[in-house]
Amino acid sequence: MKENIILKTLELGYEKGLANVSILDIATATDLRKSSLYSHFRSKEEIIQSMVVHCHALLAEKTFLVDFKAKDAQELLVSLVESFIETFAEPPLSHYYAVVQQQRLYDKGFAATAHDLESMITARVKVALEYCVQRSWLDINDTDAAGELFSSAVQNCIAKLAATPEAAIALGCEDTDWELNRLVDSLLMLFGANLNPGFSS
Repeated sequence: MKENIILKTLELGYEKGLANVSILDIATATDLRKSSLYSHFRSKEEIIQSMVVHCHALLAEKTFLVDFKAKDAQELLVSLVESFIETFAEPPLSHYYAVVQQQRLYDKGFAATAHDLESMITARVKVALEYCVQRSWLDINDTDAAGELFSSAVQNCIAKLAATPEAAIALGCEDTDWELNRLVDSLLMLFGANLNPGFSS
């Protein structure tokens, strides 16, 4: 029941913003009376704290590994970006990503959470770029700056998917595949990689 309450709160927060979600809304969505809801959580704030813990536990199960067996930079970066998109394109993590982005402007706790998510993505991207440089696949003098740039583009892509109820449908569609390829292609061209024939969008 606690997990159901958390997920319903997350869904409501995604739909109307957490600030607009009341205890009564949560109770109604979970088919509980308010008194029954309070037997599981003492307050809305406690539900939100549990929601953050729950979603970070889900994220901890994700590896976002860099594919060191990839044959070139294109294959490595596409596989890494796909792993991010697959993680954040479907509920509950798509809802969580969107809620964090909404709330970061109003809540210091969510601002810190948003920073943690950004740092997680950026760290994996930098590892991938450093590996590409070591293999002479990319010519990058400052992998930190390049990692920040590419990570920002990846997060914009994730945000677009997480921002609409059709995110799960969008995953795997031609438009998403095209945007993913264009994203990686732009980075490869920017840093002078040798693209595979026919890859350029």
